[in-house]
Amino acid sequence: MKKIAALLTACLASIALTGCAGSIAKASRSGPGGEGFGFGAEQADVNAIVDRLEPTTITFQPSASSPKSIMADNGLSFKEYVEKRSHGRIMVDIVWGQAIAGYSEVHDALADGRVDVSYTLPGYLPTDYPAVNALGTAMSALPAAQPVSGELIANGSAAELGWNNEQVLEEYADRGLVTLHPFIASGGYYGICTDPLTSLADWKGKQVRIATASQGQVVTKMGASPVSLAFPETYEALQRGTVDCTLGQRLPSAESHIFDVAPNIAYTTKTSFSRTPGAYLAGLTYTKMPLAYQQIVFDAMGESAGRNIATVMKGTADSVRQSRAAKGTIEAMDDEAQTAIGESFKGLVQRDIERGTAAGDIRSTVDEVQAAWTARVKEMDVPDGDLATMDKWYDAEQANFQGYADAITSLPGWRSHRPS
Repeated sequence: MKKIAALLTACLASIALTGCAGSIAKASRSGPGGEGFGFGAEQADVNAIVDRLEPTTITFQPSASSPKSIMADNGLSFKEYVEKRSHGRIMVDIVWGQAIAGYSEVHDALADGRVDVSYTLPGYLPTDYPAVNALGTAMSALPAAQPVSGELIANGSAAELGWNNEQVLEEYADRGLVTLHPFIASGGYYGICTDPLTSLADWKGKQVRIATASQGQVVTKMGASPVSLAFPETYEALQRGTVDCTLGQRLPSAESHIFDVAPNIAYTTKTSFSRTPGAYLAGLTYTKMPLAYQQIVFDAMGESAGRNIATVMKGTADSVRQSRAAKGTIEAMDDEAQTAIGESFKGLVQRDIERGTAAGDIRSTVDEVQAAWTARVKEMDVPDGDLATMDKWYDAEQANFQGYADAITSLPGWRSHRPS
């Protein structure tokens, strides 16, 4: 943490000149520049700046497959913020379902200008983004805790760890990409299975669809066989018995109605499966935008963080509802299984340290950041309860995560990387 503190001190001291982060600093220097504004500035002050700029349209690829998706609010909230904050000078053209460029191609599409802003999954490209994936593996040290507070702690920790990790930021910048949100932890990973798999013995000999290479190695240690399979193919594979279980997030699983064919949820309480790193990135067009426009797009990611978490929570409650309707079980894995998972990931983190893709103090850093976020989330007084009954006690209409968004935009790492 001393290294991080030193980095932030140096960064904050030079922010007026460089904007600090490699990716954002490059964007600010190469773009037209112009007048900017402070975060949280009055709308009238922003209007006075943007009303003198040429109108523009940006192409945005969110994570959702369609405007009717459970996840659609992630994209819609970004569009709403950007268009309102820019006084209508920036129009956002949403392209659903990664129709321009899929996850394997989207980074190239951002760099060459086919897409302006996009949700991406660098976790699908471990050889291109080793430091990003190493951080995802280190995130397995975070216990799942309760369904709401656990996700707030994990996602807040991921954002802070991402902004403070120069290796992660450099991997994006080296490919001509601008970081808007370096690491999105999204929802945790659970065993979503055709039969209940709660003990270590239950997993032996099973075919398990995995999302990351590190998950595959841990599944192997548990005695199961990992299967690398694109998510859209998972439903049919479970239905046909090609795989017995998938390590999946509850939100996209609920959207895909996977619980119709695999209704049993197995979850951890003392450790967790590694998360697939997600990110929001910008590319060529963004670097040529006036400073005020860059700031608006950047701010949109922080301001919409609360609504993004609300979407994850809504999907989680829906997953419980779907599992119950399909007469599935929702149970914690036993101690032996969780110990095997935790020990396996510790070994992978050590491997990343030895390879140089993770800092030697990554374990203590994750622990310190988690402790800080645990305290922050406790002060937010969010609704929480038992996962197995979440569909009963969670009220998506009443939940408010503005406090979480405020915490994200108050992070020194977030503030120091804001274009300036």
